[in-house]
Amino acid sequence: MDATPKSHVGDDLEPTPDELDFISVLSTCELLELAGRGDFSSEALVNAMIYIEKRCRDTNRKPLSKKYRDRMLAAIVSVEQAAIDSLPDFYDRACIVSGFNALANQIALCAEPSSRTAKRSQDHVKDVFAYARIFRNNIHNITISNQICARAVRAHERRETQIVQLRRMAGSKAA
Repeated sequence: MDATPKSHVGDDLEPTPDELDFISVLSTCELLELAGRGDFSSEALVNAMIYIEKRCRDTNRKPLSKKYRDRMLAAIVSVEQAAIDSLPDFYDRACIVSGFNALANQIALCAEPSSRTAKRSQDHVKDVFAYARIFRNNIHNITISNQICARAVRAHERRETQIVQLRRMAGSKAA
């Protein structure tokens, strides 16, 4: 049974490692769920992917609980569909599916003891991380590209506003 770690709120104590881990897992679940809600959020997905990779690579970690493993995997299903619907057409849908499969595999690795992961084919584990990293980098690059485009649109709108203002000023001086 999963239990929320006992809190030291009001004790003036630093959070325990279990509390920090619980907060991180919960935050990652929320990022994944945010990425899958309504407007697809590539930033939320990238941040969740960074945490998942970091957690999986930590050999001193506690295994992710079944509850949070299942919650993350359920969130991935909705995020995957949102990504398929929202990412640009030039990004191959098979690559999206492959990326989410790698992410799901990482989450499964996080849910097992690191001693069990160590017994797996290390080539397989490295490939899971590599595919997930490629996917994360692609999503990050698309995010950056979208940000550049958004800034370009805002700059164009500012220029148009300035041109209209200059024309008004020129028109009022001519009158």
